[in-house]
Amino acid sequence: MGLKELIEKRNDILFAEIGALIHDLGKLSKEFVESKTEDGNYNWFRHEEILKNNNTYNSFLPNKLKQIFEYKKDNQPYYKELKDSIDNIPTHVNGKTLSIAEFLLKQFISKHHSGNSLFPVNFLSSDSKSKGADSVDSAIDKMVSEEYEYVLQSKTHTYISTAFGYEFQKIDLDLSDIAENSLTTIRENYANKLTEILENLKNNSKVENWIEKRDELLAETKKAFLNALGETRRPANDVTLWDHSFSVASLYKAALAEVVINEWKEPKEIKWKLLSIRFNGDEFYYTAPKIADVLGRKVLVEKILDKIKTLLEVVVPIGNEIYRDENGSVFLVPESAKDEIFEISDIWEKIKDIEFKGVALNFKGEWEKKCLEEIIDDAPQNLKKFIEKISSFMSAGIFIPEIELSKPSRGALNLGKEISEERKYNTDLEELKQKWTKKENNYEKCTVCGLKPVPFSNEEKENLDKKILREGWQNLSEEEKNQYKAYERKICIDCLKFSFNRVEEWRKNHFETSIWLDEIADENNRIALVYLSFDLEKWLSGEMLNTFLSKPIKVLKEAGLSFDNYEDIIQHIIENFNNKDEIWNVLEPYSKDKTGKEIFDDIVKSRDENWRKTYKTNGGDVDENDTETKVKILFLNLIRKHPSFARLRRTWETTKSFGIDIFEKAKSKLKTRKRMIITFDFNGNLQIAHTYWFKDKSGKDCELVVIEKQNKAAVISDSENIEVPDDKKLELYNENFKNHITTISNVTIQEKKEYFPLIPYLFEPSKTLFFMPLKEVWEIIQLIKKEYEVQFNKVQNRLPINIGFVAFHKKTPMYAVLDAAKRMYSRNSDKEVFEIYTVDEIDAQKNCRLYGGRIGNKVKEIKFKNAYEYHFSYSTGDPEKEDLFHPYFIMENSNGWKTYVEGDWKTIKHVKDLHEGDEVSFYPSCFDFLWLDTNTRKLDVGESRIHWLFKEFSPKPYNIKDIESFEELRILLLEKLKLTASQLLNVYGLLISKLEEWQLPNKKLPIDDNVFEDFIKNAILSIPLRLKIASNTEKGKITRDDFEFLKATIMNGMFFDFIDMWHTILKRKFKEDE
Repeated sequence: MGLKELIEKRNDILFAEIGALIHDLGKLSKEFVESKTEDGNYNWFRHEEILKNNNTYNSFLPNKLKQIFEYKKDNQPYYKELKDSIDNIPTHVNGKTLSIAEFLLKQFISKHHSGNSLFPVNFLSSDSKSKGADSVDSAIDKMVSEEYEYVLQSKTHTYISTAFGYEFQKIDLDLSDIAENSLTTIRENYANKLTEILENLKNNSKVENWIEKRDELLAETKKAFLNALGETRRPANDVTLWDHSFSVASLYKAALAEVVINEWKEPKEIKWKLLSIRFNGDEFYYTAPKIADVLGRKVLVEKILDKIKTLLEVVVPIGNEIYRDENGSVFLVPESAKDEIFEISDIWEKIKDIEFKGVALNFKGEWEKKCLEEIIDDAPQNLKKFIEKISSFMSAGIFIPEIELSKPSRGALNLGKEISEERKYNTDLEELKQKWTKKENNYEKCTVCGLKPVPFSNEEKENLDKKILREGWQNLSEEEKNQYKAYERKICIDCLKFSFNRVEEWRKNHFETSIWLDEIADENNRIALVYLSFDLEKWLSGEMLNTFLSKPIKVLKEAGLSFDNYEDIIQHIIENFNNKDEIWNVLEPYSKDKTGKEIFDDIVKSRDENWRKTYKTNGGDVDENDTETKVKILFLNLIRKHPSFARLRRTWETTKSFGIDIFEKAKSKLKTRKRMIITFDFNGNLQIAHTYWFKDKSGKDCELVVIEKQNKAAVISDSENIEVPDDKKLELYNENFKNHITTISNVTIQEKKEYFPLIPYLFEPSKTLFFMPLKEVWEIIQLIKKEYEVQFNKVQNRLPINIGFVAFHKKTPMYAVLDAAKRMYSRNSDKEVFEIYTVDEIDAQKNCRLYGGRIGNKVKEIKFKNAYEYHFSYSTGDPEKEDLFHPYFIMENSNGWKTYVEGDWKTIKHVKDLHEGDEVSFYPSCFDFLWLDTNTRKLDVGESRIHWLFKEFSPKPYNIKDIESFEELRILLLEKLKLTASQLLNVYGLLISKLEEWQLPNKKLPIDDNVFEDFIKNAILSIPLRLKIASNTEKGKITRDDFEFLKATIMNGMFFDFIDMWHTILKRKFKEDE
């Protein structure tokens, strides 16, 4: 059995997936949330009983939706067809026969907490007390089953948290039910949409309709379920109802596919594999020379991955995509997935006529639909070849991802390993050979892909030029026009299409931002590529989640645990590891009628077959007979925040959302610009999404792009200063004004539409990149830092961020810009050991000034001996409650609560328990910037960071905290001292000349030279700055503290980088010039 059976049972699997997706629909309600609070009402509410026909739940869902859930075989015509196609789906569940008669969507909601029901999700349960797919993602995930006060939220302070403990989204239970953002309104709107979609699927089960409606259903479910929680109790309030529900649906779908393929299997034996569709994104995107080509390639890859997703999730419903980034996708698939199961030949006739939307690109930049038979000539050998064929067809042979299957597992930890492995992309050699058929040696290679020929040889181009002279451009065929455009740009015909597509995507998305460098360059024609990146490897492998606790020792003691410290707990478990009666008082409620070994097998071994390697230390893999280490592992798995599929999803979605949030906030920081929109008489010689060149009334070279019906265009040059000729006519040309294309008449300025001078590029879990005017970049860098310190406050020591920018002229080759950025954001932070100097509560006014109350009222101010000052919150959304779960530090050489991290068993301490003299592990965040004045300047960033002045003794990259010092230096020099440009540049030049004369750049920073230090003192207090030490800093005067600060920035190199950044790179003016 294999794909054939999955195809035959497609409808049933997809309906079952919907059931699993909405199984917790009752949690999308204020009644559920309030029933779980410490001081709320609705204690009678049961989310699984929302379909009951009584006064309590009658109005909870629309009657029409309830009727859909209640479909019976005797009165629904489509039901018999559904039964006939599902008769052989799971034969026995908990000793009972499961037939379609019991298979109702209703049971996914009403029976999913009943261990002995026939609810399909339940057949995954490993015993009669667990909850199957729901349990795999939920029970171990939560680990907060007790109703202790510390886990309960209050009615007025119930929050959704990020994966890193930032409680940012309040669930307002005081809203009126008719309020737009109330859970009641959100649920009612969702229920109406759900009803509409299910009604549609009932009447049209064609696969093309499933593709469209399932996408719509997932989008609507995500939109609604992101506003609710799968679990309200801390610390499990980091997993939204969407994260939990989608993970359950994905686990269930893959397990159901396993049953279909491999017949019945004992639930405890159900495992999953990861199917990776991966490649090296940087390698594919960053070789393109222009922004148009880069953006075109990015869209191309997204389209290919979308089609692979459709194939695997709907056409052959074998699993779901559970992760995607710039390097590809990862799917959760059944354990039986392997080459022989993936045979395509016996299903080809059944699927070859299925239409795929958006697989063939035309010269308008539009993706057209094709049936599978048009995409693939012959039946591919297996599913892997199928994916390769689709990729090759859509990319015209230049892109084929690598496809790998993982080993089977019941846990989620394989995900981190899969996405951390470097992969490459391949090309379709046969397809490329065909492109060169009958091409002579004098055909040039495409300058974008480097794999295919440009459309013409030089001789053919000359012949076409003669034809244009004889007959005019207008009389060329569309094919000849497009080939000519490609030749002029020295690219192949396919890369021309990909560049057109980026215009079409921009046009369809209302063009509030830009895709042209000309439109976003500052007045100096300079641009910044802003980047921010996270190293998620240790988080997606689950390692760093070991530093989050769901049951801190303080709480265990309050719950009645009669042990004073971690060591005593471990020793007690060791002594009673095989004693069912004595182990319960530590491991309860997990220990009922089980020994420690049995619990270990259930919780550790069943989810991680490689546990001995996962927890290995310098001594190697864990010995199977090492009871002490096994006890530590077991105890850790019971008290940490578990790396479930839902939590790992929440982790990478949090970092991805952060990048999107930064981009949206950047819009509010930038001044909008105006783009001229013109209309003109219809002209059939123009093509939508194509660009043309013209000269305005003053003779200035300008560019426009046709955006609508051959009679409307957007001017993408400096459109605020463009004038239309008096006769209202524009002569349009191709690039470089070589050939006259047409004349447009009756040109009218319809409007000057505002847009943000930003080009969005990459928004992925581990990195975000976007382009903006260089001159305004400093404010955006400060914005990123501030938001990071708020949203990731509790993990500043464990999840570092790299932020910075590459500055370049708009004519710089894009591959050089992107390569420079890659070198900068790829530099991961090495662990450092920081010694604590002081620990205090932050001053309330300081907290308000710096963070505006966003990190709460419980914050520790920690000063380290390296002079850096950090603020760590231990607040929750409730001002009366502390966060006992997230703000921990990994200690060096300290006894206490142990966790497995950094390849060893290390002590962790809550931020409240830190003291002066403690040494802690710290992964510092970095800030860097580079002026790409030449293409080779990118080589300054590599394994070592070369500085323009200090060479290999570079102060770059800076600690993220140094951004504060840069800003403090700016305020001191420009606002307080009001130094003139000549003063600053004089002292800057004087200091550099003396540094070079004395060969001080060849020494480590900060500079340790008494003579040079005296020289700095004279430069500040004498010639050229002539400042006097005073009690206040103002023009001509400086305090002793500000003097020492200024001197220190010169000694450590920051002063030179600030002047270089502000004056040379950003070209920002000093006070006297403004």
